[in-house]
Amino acid sequence: MLHSKLTFLVGACVACVALTLSHHSAWSEQWTAVLDRYERLLQPPQPNTAEQQYDWSLRPLFVGADADGDEQLTQRDVDLHALMEEGQARGQSLMLMRWDLDCDGFIKDDEIRRGARYEFRSMLNMQPGKNAEDQASSDRNASKMIEAKVQQLLALDSDKDGKISFSEATKSIDRRRLGGGLSVRVRKFLETNAVSRDTVSWAEFEAIGNALFRQIDVDKDGVISQHEFSDYRAR
Repeated sequence: MLHSKLTFLVGACVACVALTLSHHSAWSEQWTAVLDRYERLLQPPQPNTAEQQYDWSLRPLFVGADADGDEQLTQRDVDLHALMEEGQARGQSLMLMRWDLDCDGFIKDDEIRRGARYEFRSMLNMQPGKNAEDQASSDRNASKMIEAKVQQLLALDSDKDGKISFSEATKSIDRRRLGGGLSVRVRKFLETNAVSRDTVSWAEFEAIGNALFRQIDVDKDGVISQHEFSDYRAR
């Protein structure tokens, strides 16, 4: 959403403030919906979804959440998902550290440029032959992409010392992971009022999903309409 800055003349201030508040409210609602969808394990049925379709979608959700494969959701699944996510975060951090060309434990802007230039040249060499004009255009585009990569990675430099450590790279990935990994989603599901128990079997999970569908399907025609979905989101 675009946020207007209060830079208008005094006579336009009232209208400007009203517009800004309206935009902020709409943005907040959209962002809340995004977070809700990102962090929820049991997703509500989308518009035009039939009850049988939704029922079929529940099993893959359960299997993905059941980390240890014992046909029930417990704290053990939360813990196992968390362990695996930590390992994945470390692996992604190691991938970022490939830019540490001098192996001193830090990524610096000149290393990012050298590494990115090498990777872009490798990709360009795989393309068919180009004339001089096309080559010049490719070089300009590559330069822009390289600088964008430099800025993207330097944003991880949390202490602003001009270089990125392994710890900074890991923290960045951890922040994204903690926002909505399966460990968080399963834990929040077990904590909801609909569950509020330590163990949830597949049958119980399916029953909770079916109850959610029926709660949204107000007219009981077996299909979620756009109006029903919007009403559910507005609650």
